[in-house]
Amino acid sequence: MAQKIFNIKLKYGFAGLILGIVTGIILIIITINYIGYSVSINSIILLSRESPIFIVLFLSPVFILTFLGYLAAIPYHNLIQKKNETKQIVHERFEKIYKYVEIIRKGDKIEQTEFLGEEDKIGNSILNLQNEIQKSKENVEIRQIEDLHRQWTAEGLALFGAVLREYNESIEMLANKVVSELVKYIDVKQAGFYYIDTDKNNEKIIKEIANFAYDRKRLSDNVIKQGEGLIGACIQEKKTNYLKSVSENYFKIESGLGSAYPKSVLIVPIMTQEGVIHGALELASFKVYDEFEVKFIEQIAESIATTISTLKINAETTRLLEESKLQALAKTEQEEELRKTISDMRRLQENADIQSVEFRAYQDSTNKSLIRAEYSIDGNLLFANKKFIDLFGYKSNSEIHNEPITKFINPDEPKWFQNLIIDIQNNKHFEGLLQHFTKNGKDLWIYSSYIGLKNDKGISEKVLFLGFDSTELKLQSENLNLKLRTINQSLLKIEINQEFNIIEINDNFISFLNKNKEEFINKHLNEIIHPDDQLNFKTIIENSINSGQQFIGEISIISPEKEKLWLYCNTIVIKDKNNNINSILFSAFDYTEAHKSFNKITESEKIINKQEKDIENLRERTAKRIDRVKDEVKDLYIEIETDNIFYENMLKSFPDAVISINNDNQLEYLNDRAIQILSIKTQNYKGKPLNDFIPVDPKTDGMYLGTVFNYENKELPIGSKKSVFILDKEGKPVYYSMTMTESFVGLRKRLSVFLSNR
Repeated sequence: MAQKIFNIKLKYGFAGLILGIVTGIILIIITINYIGYSVSINSIILLSRESPIFIVLFLSPVFILTFLGYLAAIPYHNLIQKKNETKQIVHERFEKIYKYVEIIRKGDKIEQTEFLGEEDKIGNSILNLQNEIQKSKENVEIRQIEDLHRQWTAEGLALFGAVLREYNESIEMLANKVVSELVKYIDVKQAGFYYIDTDKNNEKIIKEIANFAYDRKRLSDNVIKQGEGLIGACIQEKKTNYLKSVSENYFKIESGLGSAYPKSVLIVPIMTQEGVIHGALELASFKVYDEFEVKFIEQIAESIATTISTLKINAETTRLLEESKLQALAKTEQEEELRKTISDMRRLQENADIQSVEFRAYQDSTNKSLIRAEYSIDGNLLFANKKFIDLFGYKSNSEIHNEPITKFINPDEPKWFQNLIIDIQNNKHFEGLLQHFTKNGKDLWIYSSYIGLKNDKGISEKVLFLGFDSTELKLQSENLNLKLRTINQSLLKIEINQEFNIIEINDNFISFLNKNKEEFINKHLNEIIHPDDQLNFKTIIENSINSGQQFIGEISIISPEKEKLWLYCNTIVIKDKNNNINSILFSAFDYTEAHKSFNKITESEKIINKQEKDIENLRERTAKRIDRVKDEVKDLYIEIETDNIFYENMLKSFPDAVISINNDNQLEYLNDRAIQILSIKTQNYKGKPLNDFIPVDPKTDGMYLGTVFNYENKELPIGSKKSVFILDKEGKPVYYSMTMTESFVGLRKRLSVFLSNR
């Protein structure tokens, strides 16, 4: 080190020596010129001899500059060295920055400890740049993951939508297929499908109807009571239960290679949006599910619940159709019985033309005026159709809802309805004519059928009332009985012996033929029987005598004017106490007009039968079309639900705030911007009142969002752009530009607003 310093001093001293010699020469030349000598060696020697100071003038700069160069060597060298070191540090710094930029460009991470400290602004700036790039990269990865999650969810919903549409013939088939596809799609190692059913005692139980596991025998015939265990608690509370740490007391998942305890167990209620629950799904796996997977399973469970509800509705509809067919068959039998009754009444001397008109009127009334109502097991009215309401003089269902059956009916026995419920529970039903009362106390006679309506467990939970108004028929029947008594008093009667001679004839018959009684006594009956029927009538009488068989039917006679008349007659063999035949009683009434009408009725019945066949064919075609429409509605529902998911995901990052409410002013949807504006911290906002976040009646003047955006507002500004405001945390108004829209799906409504900064 000393040698190095000496060499530096020697170097700078020599440089000072050279500089001093040059300086001295310059001074000598200036001096010679000043004195006036010519510049030459001789002049220098001459001056040196004349004045020694001239030598000093030459040597002094040499010694001074050599000494100064020697003294300035170390500081100057240190300065140069420091400058070079600074330059090297700057170079190294730039190299280091370049290296860090390359590290960031390649995606590697720079450790903060590599920088000099808080004052290293460039280093900290690079570190901040790295953090921002890393954060941006993480955000991109998060968005990519979210996109993958959404795509996975949409594909799963489409898959299970197709499964639910294809396997909807029975709940068991649907459950097995859903479990089979679910374990494949979400990597489940063990799964169970629990369905709410009823046992033999008509009590609700939770029954496992489908499963997936290596140990299937353990899961078969698994029945749980209401509220029992995790499954029962999930169904009772209608909430998802997610266990991320499972104890060793829980079941094992077994395979051919061994067994292990699951890492997570997810129990999801199978429940519709309206809160109707049908069961639960239990899923066990070796992995812990993410939140989006849990939500996906909940969406699948909701779709399953909707499908099960549809299946139940279809089953109930099928059951009601079957009952309707049975009731129609019973009604047909009743009509046939009524037809026979009218035929018997016709045989009992009723005016055929009048009876035919009354029968046709009654038949038309039966086909067009069916009355229907439903009662609870306790006898309270649950539903009545328009025919019931109009007939009994009421305005609507709400006026008579939950009213007791005794308000409408007057049974013969006080405990008639209790006995009816007992019969219904024993799979019987009531059918007969009952007296009813209208709202104004007017009597109604209704031919009634009371049938038990069973639920899907086979238990009668309601009573179905079907009937048709027979008040007029009742009055007509009473009038008819009066007429029958009158007719019986005015029958045409004649009595003959076994030789067909007339032994007695009543006044009605004599008046009918407009003759005297003497003209008939002891005369042969063939004198009044038309020649076309004489042989036939002889055979009828002989059969009555030989076998005692009664004849009821038509016979033709000849009038005094030689006109052919028709009688509807009845022959009765009269015997004595020893069973010997005394005479044959022949009673009849004028059937001439009825006979003519009967021929017309026969032709009309042929036309009616053809029309009934056409109606049946039309009914079958209509039923098939209804089935097709149901399938189309199901497909449309799935498409709407899928589109709804897409639209909500699209609106989530929309720059405008999007808020949607339903008919009850409950929140249906908020995008991220709306959640930010309303300062909502929870994600469980759906179904909560809008008033919880935007009060309805602020004291600030102007168009307030809580007042305008409300289904109670009678003048909704739909389709127009308005300026509205909301209140911030300090109660100050914040103004936005609002556009309001409204959409409908059936009876469901949704009101939406789009808020943007003015």
